[in-house]
Parts: sequence; structure tokens; C-alpha cells
Amino acid sequence: MPEKKQRIFDGLTETRINRRTALGGAAVTGLGMFGGGLLRGDALASPSLKPSLRASLQDLPDGAAAADQQTMRVVGNASIAKAVDFYVRVYERAEGGVSDLFSEPLVRLDKNFQIQPAAAESWEGSDDGTTWTFQIREGLMWSDGNPVTANDWVASFRNGADPEFAWDFTWFFQGVLANWNEAIAGEVGLEEIGVRVGSDDYELVFETVAPAPYLPAMLLYSLPLSAAALEASGPYYNTDPATAVSSGPFILTEWIPDQQVTVSRNEAYTGTLPVYLNQVETTLTSPDNFFTLYQNDEIDMMVSPPPAALEIMLSDEATAGEVYQGVGDFPTFYIFFDVNSEPFDNKLVRQAWSHAIDRETLASQILGPNGVPAYS
Repeated sequence: MPEKKQRIFDGLTETRINRRTALGGAAVTGLGMFGGGLLRGDALASPSLKPSLRASLQDLPDGAAAADQQTMRVVGNASIAKAVDFYVRVYERAEGGVSDLFSEPLVRLDKNFQIQPAAAESWEGSDDGTTWTFQIREGLMWSDGNPVTANDWVASFRNGADPEFAWDFTWFFQGVLANWNEAIAGEVGLEEIGVRVGSDDYELVFETVAPAPYLPAMLLYSLPLSAAALEASGPYYNTDPATAVSSGPFILTEWIPDQQVTVSRNEAYTGTLPVYLNQVETTLTSPDNFFTLYQNDEIDMMVSPPPAALEIMLSDEATAGEVYQGVGDFPTFYIFFDVNSEPFDNKLVRQAWSHAIDRETLASQILGPNGVPAYS
């Protein structure tokens, strides 16, 4: 394996990942680096370096690349790279670290997975738990010179609820936001959903179907689109550098379909995250090529190495330390039964199936660092 240069990036958590320190914060806003499920709980390979939340490009550790070389090279599946914004496409966003970098969510998680203010300075719920009011941080700016206001979230949620747009993540707010179900079914106007501007441009109000103490946590998934860019260029404005607009730490500077997506530091950024990188470059290709690119030092990290690649990495002492298992968004994979049909209408049969599955062997022999046994 060729010798690697070290680079430093900000981290959502202060964990070490080996071979490249691939993290949140500067390279990730809210959902971040690992694409469609916040941070996936998969193994990833990446050069050993402890991130510092207070480091700067002028305070790089010994052995780090120079400040003007702070570029991260990643990889993504070319077949699903249709967008880079969460409120445009969730399951067809470009992977690798070039999505969800163009605005900030209302809240984010700290290293202990506690909700912290992000674009919202504060929030409070009504006594009955069905109205939540968020105060947007003043001073956040879009790169086109417009301020970030509550209307950007209103426009984003209305776009998401529009049945003609057919957003692929509408299920997340079904049964939660007032009139959301009705709007996505085309039964009421988009202006009827429970997301509106409050008493001024920086007050954002959510109304829910029932008491929802969990709503602030759900709004980790709240990276807004620019209302102005949405109106002027449509929801896919961030797939073309000519129309790209960002209030996040990066802005789109290149999109070559099926080949590469590049984002560069947003010099107009006024948000709350330190920005350590100058660029993130994602090579778009087939997942079959990911590990070869990693072995050839053409990318700095990859997510979810297949079992054969993991076996290669873990069998070599020199590369075993480059595999890191994160918690991501804590996914659990499970088998469920049709309890209305034989034989699974019998609880004892279901329990027998559960006992028959050798979770430990599956984890050790097949999943490796890609998963741990789950018991219920």
C-alpha cells in the first residue's frame, strides 16, 4: 500500500478512523459524509489522525498535507447520483461526502448524540406539544447574497410535500406534520402543511398531528433549499455550478455526470462550522471499483467494504488498523413475519426462528466490522 499523506478534517465525533480521517462538520453538515442515512453504521476504510474541532488550516499536524492541498478524495455510486440536496432526493444523492453540504439543519448532534443548536438558536414546544417554534440564527447567508430565513424551510417542506415532485422521503413526516398526509395525496394545498413562518422572518413554526416531543430530533433532517434558487431554477439547482447556491461550508463547482462531482469551500459561508477542507472530490463509478481505487490510493476512504475486501484488509497487520466501525444512524436489520399466516401465527414458531439464527457467527464470519449482533 503506498505511503499516505495525512490530512485533517473536522469530526462529528472525535473518533479516530484510519488511513484518512473522514468526518463530519467541515466535510459534513447534518447528514453528511456517508450519504443517505446520516452516518451509516458500516465499516469504512480511511489514514490515522485524531481530529481537532479547534484546528485550522494553519495548525495542521506534522506530516499533514499543506493547507492548499487539503482536498479529500472519495467515491460514490454513479448509478444513483442524481442530486446533492436532501430535500431533492434522499436515496439518489451523490455519495462520498459531496451531498448535504449546502445549508445547515435546524439542529445537529454532538459527539454524545445529543441535540445541539445549528441553524436554529433555540426552540420551544407549546404546552400541548403540537406546536414547535424555532428561532433561526440571524446572519446566515446564501452565496447569492440572500439571507437564510424561515421561508427557506417553508419552501423546502412544501417542495417535499408536492405530489408532482414526488420526493422520495415523504414517509418520514407522515402522521407527524399537520396536513402532510393530505398534501402528499393532493387533497389539500401545500400552504396547508404544518410548516409556516412565524411572527417574523426568523421564526419558524411546525404544527403536528399529535403531541410530538421527538420533533426536534427528527429535524436533524432539515437542511433547507434556497427559496430563491428553488423558484428561479427549480429543485435541482445544485446539480449545475452555474445555478448552484449554498449557505453551507461548500458549494458545487463541478458535476460531470457518471464521472465526478466536486465541491469547493464556500467563501461566503457564515455558519457555525469550522471548515478545514478546500475541496471534496467524488469519483462516480460502480461499487465494484471502490476497493481497487482505495488500494491504488486514488481515493482516501470508502464506506461498506464488501466481505472479501474486509478480509484482505483485516488479514494484513499494516491495513487492519485502517478499518473503522461507526455507529451511524444506528440501523438495525431484522427479519419479520406475517403473523396472520401459518406457521408464523404461532409465537413459539417465531421464537424458534429467532433462536435458530446464529447472530454471533453471522457477525464474525460474514459481516465483520459491518455489524454487531442485535437481540430483542
